[in-house]
Amino acid sequence: MSAGLRDLLAPEQAICDRLLATVSGLKAAKRIADIADAQTTAGNQSPAAFVAYDGMQPGATRAENRVQIVTVRWMVILAVRNARGQQAATGVRDEASPILSAMLAALVGWRPSDEFYEMGALAGGGQTFSSGFGYFWQPFGATTAIEGINP
Repeated sequence: MSAGLRDLLAPEQAICDRLLATVSGLKAAKRIADIADAQTTAGNQSPAAFVAYDGMQPGATRAENRVQIVTVRWMVILAVRNARGQQAATGVRDEASPILSAMLAALVGWRPSDEFYEMGALAGGGQTFSSGFGYFWQPFGATTAIEGINP
């Protein structure tokens, strides 16, 4: 890991690139500004992944509080459209399951840049269904150090 954090949001695109390169069947992976954007952006690009910065969890401080360890969070949303079995969402769930597994395998243990340690899945996540679409979200995080600017 390099000294100092240069670009907090740069891993969003790296995560998208990683998912497109490693997850079979994924048609698109895009950065979004807000988690709600996944529903309006999915359209005909199903299945698609969407990545959004989701805040950070502060950790320990070092060097007389001049360095803060943080876990940066990214929400990864899989949008799948499948009209089969809409009442119970069976078509969507059947199509999403192997893609979700592949997404987890692609990101767990992978480093989005030299400024971060390996990523891991975080607590949370969930799913919702609407009009033949299923949205499955899972937060991921990676730890880095932020160095304060000292006078």
